[in-house]
Amino acid sequence: MTSVAAAIGFSRDERAYLGRWSMGMVASEEYVRTSKQVVFKIQKTVNRSIVEGREEVYFEDEALQRLCDAAQTSGANPNRIKKRHSLMSDWSGRHSLGGIFPTLAVMVDDWQDLDETEESRVLLADDVARQAAKERMSVAQTKKYFITISRRTALRRLHLDGCFVKADRCCEVLHLDEVTSEDFDSICQACKRKMVAECGREDPCESSSTASSSSTASELSADAALGDD
Repeated sequence: MTSVAAAIGFSRDERAYLGRWSMGMVASEEYVRTSKQVVFKIQKTVNRSIVEGREEVYFEDEALQRLCDAAQTSGANPNRIKKRHSLMSDWSGRHSLGGIFPTLAVMVDDWQDLDETEESRVLLADDVARQAAKERMSVAQTKKYFITISRRTALRRLHLDGCFVKADRCCEVLHLDEVTSEDFDSICQACKRKMVAECGREDPCESSSTASSSSTASELSADAALGDD
């Protein structure tokens, strides 16, 4: 906040209110009276500058360069890091995120008065019960497979449900009951070993020619026999 405020023209004395650094510079009465007003003004202006842009432009290049330098020291590709984390552009005519400020607008009609009647409590309980039933159904309908898709390379990796890779933590995921070789590019090594082990215990894997889980396991078994792990 302080760095952006300095870049878009706020004075040192104004920025001192952000971290309460001005407490020893002015009388306590003056500080209490003006602090909230100054801080709110800076916060609002900084947010508007980042979202919509202003005449005094804030560029993220310096912050990105520090991030790239740290990444390069750790052995990562700095160009890739910069490309992945660059957010601001000039496409809207001003260097900004290109959005509309405020990003969240709360209208008077958005507020709802609390209704404490018996009928409202019954309706609320029904809503909670329906939501709980919906969540139970979604858990019961878990697919056997899920495919994670890399945001950077678009690589599709196949996993079994229960894999140590958690689908809800991945950027893009497809959940499937049946898969074919056209659906994925690679297989999670831990899941691959489990699929091969399951195939060795099930005879149908040897003869299945359908685009199902058994066909996938059969292909994995053949790969394992050839030493392709």
